[in-house]
Amino acid sequence: MRFRLKRRRAHVEAVSRAAASGVVAELQYDYERLQPHRSGAGYEVVYEGIHPGYSFFGFLGYVTTRKIFSLFVETAISYVPGRRAMFREVVGGFDITLP
Repeated sequence: MRFRLKRRRAHVEAVSRAAASGVVAELQYDYERLQPHRSGAGYEVVYEGIHPGYSFFGFLGYVTTRKIFSLFVETAISYVPGRRAMFREVVGGFDITLP
């Protein structure tokens, strides 16, 4: 849980630093999952959402007492269908072995 909140905070801070002065980073998270990894050796964190008018973002992370793995994807907003489906396909096929 703490990892997910730190990751989100880091994302908001990075977007805020990159934004023009006075622009507030308004990120909308519309999917989240935090669950134990199937091995029982750690946790899997997934979230996705949009920065309205700017981008779609997706995050996948694994956390154990010995390892942290993070995959962050961000794509510019476009009206081409499938950016969320592509992220979910990649995340759905990703398999990591935890120590």
